[in-house]
Amino acid sequence: MKHLFDFILENSIVGFKRKTPSYGECIILAGGSGSGKGFIKNRIDADFKTFDVDDLKLKYEKMLKQGKLEDELKDFDYSKPEDVTELHMRVKDHGWKDKQINLIFRNKYNTEKEAGNSKILPNLLFDRVSGKIEDITEIATRAKTLGYNVTLVWVLCNLDVAKVNNAVRYRRVGGDILIDAHKSAYKTLTDLLGNKYPHFNDFIDNAWIGYSAGFGRELGGKYASSPVIKIRKDSEGKFMFDKKTMVDDFLEIKQPINMKEIKQLLNMGSGKRYDMAKKFVELENLDIDKEAA
Repeated sequence: MKHLFDFILENSIVGFKRKTPSYGECIILAGGSGSGKGFIKNRIDADFKTFDVDDLKLKYEKMLKQGKLEDELKDFDYSKPEDVTELHMRVKDHGWKDKQINLIFRNKYNTEKEAGNSKILPNLLFDRVSGKIEDITEIATRAKTLGYNVTLVWVLCNLDVAKVNNAVRYRRVGGDILIDAHKSAYKTLTDLLGNKYPHFNDFIDNAWIGYSAGFGRELGGKYASSPVIKIRKDSEGKFMFDKKTMVDDFLEIKQPINMKEIKQLLNMGSGKRYDMAKKFVELENLDIDKEAA
């Protein structure tokens, strides 16, 4: 059974293979919290500069402990959703997200590109919930203007599965936040692919949907052999998108549990993945002894 990231690599969905040069590609990974964006991002074998708000949270914590910020000192517990929410809001209040994006798209790229040096466009990857259309269009328009090939990958995950993904991992967001993130990402991305914003279509060269089974599960049925689908464009540049067959049908079902993988993780006896598997068994009310019989 191949995972989603295997197909992404083998089919050059995001244009990244070992032979791919380390410049000129801009990827936008979109989807709700706990959908599996980070899982895919960490397995793309190529050099790229990344933007992830979680990285800014780590930077904030480091600066806070070093006394470089005037904010109230606090040890954040990532297993507590309320702490993760507070940390997110503190980072947001500092406006670091916009500053980081501006830094990534610094003017010297454009200046040197106009001088004929296209190799100064390093590969970029943005990990974003994309709850607002601006989360995508801002990146796509700026990247395309500089000469990037822009690829949008919507990592799609069943909401109940995403809740479990969130519960088993170390960094957890609040339940209401997770639900809102999935709903807003769904609306934004279905509107975009449904051509509600046709004036932005030219700024996106490739659009894909990646079906994510979630932790402890595997893709079943037709999704096992086709875990990704390319959203093509017609002769007028409009996305050929069918929301029901491409999105809604998948979101209505949970993918089957991968008991073989769960047992393998439990046999490890310790470690991060072991802890996640143990929590997964608890949440899903699995009887491992019965399954093993």
